[in-house]
Amino acid sequence: MGSEKTVSENRIQWIDLAKFLAILLVVLNHAVESSFSRADSAMDLSSCDGKVVYLFLFALARLGVPVFLMISGYLLLDRDWDREKVRKFWTGSWLHLLICTEIWTVLYNIFLWLFNGTEIKLRNLVEEMLFVRAGSMPHMWFMPMLIGVYLLIPFAGMALKKLNGKLLVFPLLFYGIYCLAYPLANIASGDLTGQWLSLQIKTGFSGAHYGIYVILGYVIRKGYLKKINSFIIAAAACAGMAAATWFQAWTYTQPVRYNVWYDDLFLAVAALAATELLSRIRHVNGAEVFRFLARYTFSVYLIHYIILLAVKRVFSAGAYGAPFRVAVSFIIPAAGSFAAGWLISLIPKAGNYVLYIKDGRTSRSEERRVGKECR
Repeated sequence: MGSEKTVSENRIQWIDLAKFLAILLVVLNHAVESSFSRADSAMDLSSCDGKVVYLFLFALARLGVPVFLMISGYLLLDRDWDREKVRKFWTGSWLHLLICTEIWTVLYNIFLWLFNGTEIKLRNLVEEMLFVRAGSMPHMWFMPMLIGVYLLIPFAGMALKKLNGKLLVFPLLFYGIYCLAYPLANIASGDLTGQWLSLQIKTGFSGAHYGIYVILGYVIRKGYLKKINSFIIAAAACAGMAAATWFQAWTYTQPVRYNVWYDDLFLAVAALAATELLSRIRHVNGAEVFRFLARYTFSVYLIHYIILLAVKRVFSAGAYGAPFRVAVSFIIPAAGSFAAGWLISLIPKAGNYVLYIKDGRTSRSEERRVGKECR
């Protein structure tokens, strides 16, 4: 019992809570997307008739992916990487992620064939598996992105170990401008002048805005923001959400309508501030419950969209109002995918390869190390 208590105490409790909240936001994001349409005339916000709530929910729900990426940076970049650890990471975490992606690419095609009668074309399936064609499910863009970012995690971690934290300011500002501020400026330019900007600098090697989120997780891990008062951090989170909502609302009065994407500077500010606030939590009530639920967050990501499509078919747009559709499209897929993930994980090896649930031996030792440093 004593050793179990030590592991529990040293585990970073806020990360389990953050993972749980983040996956709920991801499900909420898809629930909102499936319940409203930008082309819907009811979404005309020129009269400020309360539909701005939709835009706020959409911006809020977009926080899920950045939080997940910052958690990855928090846990992975500050490791003491050596040749053996890099090898284990690639043959373990990265390879299992690749296998999991390929399995679900096939499963989604089978599901759509059974659910919609969509023909399975071998060439299209192979192209999806080779990542030269968009996934058959809208949310599957995340998996190839994560595979690409994870591949270079060890190199980034080793490089950061040799850098003074102050040196991060310059590249983060540079890439922040071109990866996060430029997209907003481009939208504004298109709406105000009818002319679109053309970014010439290439940011792909850095992981672009997704890579920035991973690095920001490292910034949180090293405590570079700890001197800033929590009230100011909270104000920054609120300001980021307010600005993201306002910018969307403004574009809805313009020729080009815009919904927040992950290359949004306002969203990045809100996500960084929210994750920093979560990292300051030292004790989470019900920590063991969140630890259990956090184990299945990736499972929820993989499974929930299947349930969402079934819910959307039952609760059609014509018969039910948008608030009701959002509620059922959130609650049923979230609860159902947690339950399904738990059941599938009971099958030997299925948790590791099908749902990307790790056995925990390596992660627990890492959690003990990081947990002790954070106490």
